Order: sequence, then structure tokens, then C-alpha cells
Amino acid sequence: MTGKTLRKILKGAVTAALAAVLIILCASGCSDNAVTPPPGGDPGGDPTDTTLYTVMITESSEEYEILSENPVDVESGGSAGFVLRMKGDLCVTAATYRGEAVAGVDINNGADGTTTVTINDVRWSQRVSLTCEVTEARIAYHVNGGKYTDMSDPAVPYTTAFTLKNRLRPNTETGTDIMSRKGYILTGWNTEPDGSGERIGLGSRVTPVRGGTLDLYAQWAKASPVSDFEYRVYSDSVTITGYIGSDRQVVVPVGIEGRPVEKIGAHAFTGDIDSVVLPESVLAVEEEAFVDCDVRELYMFDNINYISDGCFLRCPEFSTVHVNAIVPPRFGGSNLYSEVNFADKYDLLILNKDKKKLLVYGGSGAYMSVDTVQLEEEIRERTGEEYVCLNMAVNGWFNGAAQFDMMMPYIGEDDIFIHAPESSSACEMMYELSMTPSFGDFDYNRIRLYACMESNWDLMGLIDFRHVEDLLTGFEEFNAERATMEANSLGYEDYATKINLFGTIYRRDTGWIDDRGNFALPQLPRGDRLDAGEADIIPEFVLDEDAHDILNARFDEMRAKGADVYFVPAPVNTDTLRLRLTDPDDLPSGGGILYTDRPYDIPLLFDDLGEWVEAYEEAVTENIRCKVLLPLSETLYETPDMFDADYHLCDERVPEYTGMIADALIASM
Repeated sequence: MTGKTLRKILKGAVTAALAAVLIILCASGCSDNAVTPPPGGDPGGDPTDTTLYTVMITESSEEYEILSENPVDVESGGSAGFVLRMKGDLCVTAATYRGEAVAGVDINNGADGTTTVTINDVRWSQRVSLTCEVTEARIAYHVNGGKYTDMSDPAVPYTTAFTLKNRLRPNTETGTDIMSRKGYILTGWNTEPDGSGERIGLGSRVTPVRGGTLDLYAQWAKASPVSDFEYRVYSDSVTITGYIGSDRQVVVPVGIEGRPVEKIGAHAFTGDIDSVVLPESVLAVEEEAFVDCDVRELYMFDNINYISDGCFLRCPEFSTVHVNAIVPPRFGGSNLYSEVNFADKYDLLILNKDKKKLLVYGGSGAYMSVDTVQLEEEIRERTGEEYVCLNMAVNGWFNGAAQFDMMMPYIGEDDIFIHAPESSSACEMMYELSMTPSFGDFDYNRIRLYACMESNWDLMGLIDFRHVEDLLTGFEEFNAERATMEANSLGYEDYATKINLFGTIYRRDTGWIDDRGNFALPQLPRGDRLDAGEADIIPEFVLDEDAHDILNARFDEMRAKGADVYFVPAPVNTDTLRLRLTDPDDLPSGGGILYTDRPYDIPLLFDDLGEWVEAYEEAVTENIRCKVLLPLSETLYETPDMFDADYHLCDERVPEYTGMIADALIASM
């Protein structure tokens, strides 16, 4: 619920006399008079149904006072809104009906100890219970020259409260629904009024002040004069066709001649432009919209449907895109992927940026086969050194160049970086730099990388477009996929409870990752996996010299910052390797499209496993400029040792592999 709605409800709060009547009503209970499906049931229903359903919030004399009408009667498909005044330093963290989480609930722990609870798409009568917990942090949003949309006092900041139970760094408000400034575009938040502090994108994550309040100030960009633009006016929209102004920062106005600016046309911008700000009204940017520009930076909202790398033709300095959220998160709840905790891993990295860190990075082979808790303990016990050891690995088909860019600002003096890629990972070995790889059926893995950034678009702002290919093109494809998904009524906080670090996850009883970023769910006992060939093994990537040069450049960058860099092969199933290297036709049909399609036209170079192992070790030793902790020959396993893929060790083998890394690392230290 927006701040505007909250304040409207508050303005109509009931009198003391009416409150007394409500107590009687509440005591009488909520009548389950129409449809009362089992918890989690889908009542369906006719969208034209006008049946009234009764919704009630249970009273809590010790935790909150209900200020608004309670219970309320709502037409089928409508929303029931409630306003509470919290007692003590509490905030609402969950809403349940018959012991199950209420679907489609918005909870806004707002200013002055008030909380709004809105239950959307009501299809049955229900008595809703609220869970309240002690507030651990607050964020105060200052309009900073703007005004609140409900015309409330701009000197009183809009404030939200958090428990930090499910997420260590909460998402900020998207802002456009609670404040505005005539002739300006809201471009983000900042910890300082003049923008000299830390920038946080709208709806992105921020480090809170535990036990206190973090002040964030709206950042406004003044729209460029309409006279600076050439444009076409249509019946319901405007398309920008040219820019004839002289400003180095171009801020596209949200509307012209009473119509929204929805498109940037081809060849609209050329010449000396440093940065461009697109308002939330812009939904499309045509190919070659920016040609021969010095543009370095773009601000946009995540509702753009059409935008690609081809929009920036011959713009050699173009490097940074800041994405502000306006679309509610879609990749949560039933649309959960394990990799959505990607942003949570980076929260751990950000929160520990000033500590000595050890980072393990690679694909899922490192994610699911390395225990950084064990590494941290062994280093402490055997050397006396204190490191925070984090597992930053996710998926071997996620763009490695993008992830290196995201990690680099948080790597510093005395840190340790261990690169543990799968031999088949073109992305982790810097062979594949595109966000839109054209081979196989891996498109969805790419879309999942954007899904990982959806809960913190500031991560995309860390990526240098000169290092990554097709980043905007991939974003367009991601938004096309996202448009096919049902809108997620879960706000960022409730969304967080579905994919959190430590608590409950949708249909699971534990988190995907622990507080060091390791895969936290049980992996099969040794011997339970009997068939090889469920993963794609493409060993030749490690031999590419151009890829070596790119990877070495990133290692050099880390060393220049004072970090130590090491390389270790991810574990691999030798049974699949033998099949892959000698007789690919004998591989199981479910072994993956790459066995037969041979991406990149790479020939089979080896006659047997030993020949390939020797070539791999020689290539790594001679061409990768960092200490190799383990040779490939020591990280070879068999099918019974693997979990669900040919790089994922079972639980019994994870300590063994981690221990070998610890031994080699400590010897090198």
C-alpha cells in the first residue's frame, strides 16, 4: 500500500465511540459464510461475482491497536485494507489464515508506529492473524525538494520499518508512488541530500542502521526543455526523434503536449552527451537510437520492453546502466529458482567489504562442492588468521564477466580469491562473454541471471558494458519472459521470505544458502547416483588463449588491489569424461544438447582421459597467471561420488574436496 493510501486511511480513522462498537464486532468473530477453501486452496471464482466476503484482523491488545474498520465486507476480487497503531517498537512481519501464509497481502510498516495491511484479491471470508516482531531498523525517505503525493508535510519523512530477519539488506521503496516533483525525474536515493554519498537505486537494497534510522534523500534530475527535442506526437504517446540541445546530461521529460513520452526513435541522439535519463514512461528504445555518442551512462526503469545493445551504435565509452525498479518482483514464491539467492550472496560480500575475505568463485561445481565454513574454520585453527570465507559461486552458464565486475569493487588488500570453474564453463573461463549465447537450450539460464538481479538492480549498475556483450539485449528478452508471468503481489519484504538466507523457503524447510553462501540443502549420500552423463563436459574451453588473456587481466586487477589469486579445478565425473572424450554417441539421451551440437565448432582433440587431463593441467599451468592449488588429476571423481550433476559432489565428498583446497591454500599462505 502506498504512503498516499496509508495517510488517506489514517485521516478517516474512527472515533473512540466507533472503536467501542468495533470491539463488539470483533468479539463476534468472522463469519465464514461464503467460500472457505482449505489453506493454500485456489477458490477460482467468476470475475463478475459481486458476493460480499468478510475479512477480519484478529485483535492483539499487547501488540497493536486497529484504527480502521474491522471487520470489513469486500466484493469478490476486491481488497481489504486495515490500519494499525503498533505498541512498542514492533512491526508486522507476516499474515496467516488457518495457519497458512495469506496470498496477495501487502504489509507496510510505516511512519509514526502505524502499519497498513492490505489483503488483495479476496475470494472468501477469512479471519487473518498477524505476526509481530521487534523492529531492527528503519529507513526515512526525504522528499528533498519534492512533495508527497498525498500533500502531507514534506518536512516529515516517510518512514518504513524492518526486522532484518529474512534479508540482511532490505529493499528500498520504489518512490514514484509516494513522492513527485514537477518537471523532474526521480533517479534514485542517496545517503546525502546533495548526492555526494552512496547512491541506491529505486527498489534496490541498502545497508540499514541496526537499532536506528537510515536517512535517504530523493535525487531529482531536471527534465531538459521540450525545445531541445524533436518529436512526433501520436494520439496517445510521443516519440523522441532528435536532440538539438547542448546539455551533457539529457533528461527526457515524462510527457510532451499532454501525452506520455513512450519511445526513443532511431538516430535520435548523436554527438557530445555524457549521460541520459529516461523516465518511467519510456517503454521502447529503437535500434541505433544513440549513434556516434560519447554517452557513458544511462538511467532507466525496469519496465522498458524494447531495448538492445544495438541502440548504442559506435558509442565506445558506453559502460554503465542504472536500473530503477517499478515492476513488482516476479521471480519469487511459486516462480522461485535456486539462483535467486544470488543477490543475497552479494549482500554478504558487501556487508563484509572491510574485513579480510576469502572468496570462492565458479559455477555450480564450486557452489555445491565447496564448504567455506569448513575453509574458514581450518584457516583459523591452523594459521590463527581470521578470514570471512564466502562462496560466491552460482551457475556455470551465468555470465562470468558480469559477475567479476560485480565482485571487483569489494575485493581489497589481503583478500584471497579462489577461482574454481568447471572445465566445461565457457562463461567462467571467459570464452563466452555474451549475455545471449546462441547455442543449445541454455537461454533460460541467462534469463535466470537477470532474475537474480531483479531483487537488487544496483548489481547491474556494477557491470561494465565494455566487458560484457549483449547485456541490454538480454534484458529485453528477460522482460519479455517476465511479461508472461503472473504479477507477484508479494512486496519485496514478503518476497524475501520466500528466498531468504536463513528462514523458510517456498515448499522447502530450509534456506538455499547458509550465512557463508554455501548450498544448504541435503545432497545425495554416496552411491545413490548410478548413471553418468547428466551434465555437459566440454573440456576444450580451458585451452583458448584469448580467454586466458581476459581472465588473466581480471586476476591482475585483483592483485593490483592487494589480493592473492588462486586457481583450482572444480570436481568432475570421470565416467562422463571418458564417454565424452572417446565415444559421445554412447552418452545417455538426457546428457544435454551440447554433446551433439558441438558449439563454437570445437573439434574433439583427445583420444582418452589421460591425454586430456595432461593437456588441461599443462594449459592451466602455462597460461593462467596465478597459483594452481590442485591439479585436475586430484579433483577427479566417479559417478557414485556425485549428487545431481557431474560437477556436484555428494555430501560425503564435499569435506574431502574442501579439505584438499584448505591444505594446499594454507601451504601456499
